[in-house]
Amino acid sequence: MDIPKPQAGKLAQIPADRFTELLLNSTPLIDVRAECEYHDGHIPHSVNLPLLNDAERAEVGTCYKRKGQEAAITLGTELVSGDTKKERMTAWVRFIADNPTAVILCFRGGLRSQTVQKWLAESGLQRPLISGGYKALRRHLLRTTIRVASEKKIIIVAGKTGTGKTHLINNLTRSVDLEGLANHRGSAFGRRVSAQPAQSVFENLLALDLLRQEREGGATLFLEDESRAIGSISLPLELHRAMSVAPIVRVEESLDFRVETILNDYI
Repeated sequence: MDIPKPQAGKLAQIPADRFTELLLNSTPLIDVRAECEYHDGHIPHSVNLPLLNDAERAEVGTCYKRKGQEAAITLGTELVSGDTKKERMTAWVRFIADNPTAVILCFRGGLRSQTVQKWLAESGLQRPLISGGYKALRRHLLRTTIRVASEKKIIIVAGKTGTGKTHLINNLTRSVDLEGLANHRGSAFGRRVSAQPAQSVFENLLALDLLRQEREGGATLFLEDESRAIGSISLPLELHRAMSVAPIVRVEESLDFRVETILNDYI
């Protein structure tokens, strides 16, 4: 995507009206929040290269509560200096070398992303940041889910275990594989060996899939019959409500077919 030109004396930012373009283009994102924040929720096609690691963030947070913002900023600058700053700068520069269109974000588009942006600019690398940060991008994605759930004609694909519902969903052009996004094998076989994503990560993945469906056009969206809970993941309430009143297509297959499918897919 094209980088917006900054105003005089300011570095570039990606405004909210460019978020859809950024997301659909899978623009690489440098998420400079701490590891624990990234784990709890992040945007697809982002990489976590923190300004402050978990321990440093906690230390700065404690300082902020006890001594105020100015002291916390001073401490943060001291913690990320010398060899530590060089190591983190090297990581950011290498990522940008491999991903020249990369964009920077922190939680609210505040001091952390502005600091990284400023340091990179001083080294000759001009990269924009996300206006409003992760919080603004996530709000954009959640609104996408609500909008698509209300605008699309949802059709539910139902049937017994082993009838190949998930295969059918994945072969339909206008569909979203909810179990795949939740990394779960349904009520009969449960979670996979690898962990399910955090709730907010699932919601972000789902919204991005719905955003892609919206781009492709068409009035219909096929979804597999699901309860609101898919393992430890909960479907967004607005989407589940729309699913609960949607028409149902039921898949029927022989017992032999179902056994073969279960053996191939689950055992």
